[in-house]
Amino acid sequence: MPWIAGVDGCKKGWFRASRSTDTGELRFDLVVDTHELVSTFPTPKVLALDIPIGLPERGARECDRRA
Repeated sequence: MPWIAGVDGCKKGWFRASRSTDTGELRFDLVVDTHELVSTFPTPKVLALDIPIGLPERGARECDRRA
């Protein structure tokens, strides 16, 4: 069954939310490195990474204010 996943970085590695495209089953886990993101079950067919395009020294980013 194909899985898709979205991930976000955190202090202990990567938080991953995965969903089966066949059954809708959801799984959540924490992996320590990028290799585990693509090699640990459920292995995603599609992986979306949330990575900021730079963080300001202080205050909010313009894109965040607009959102």
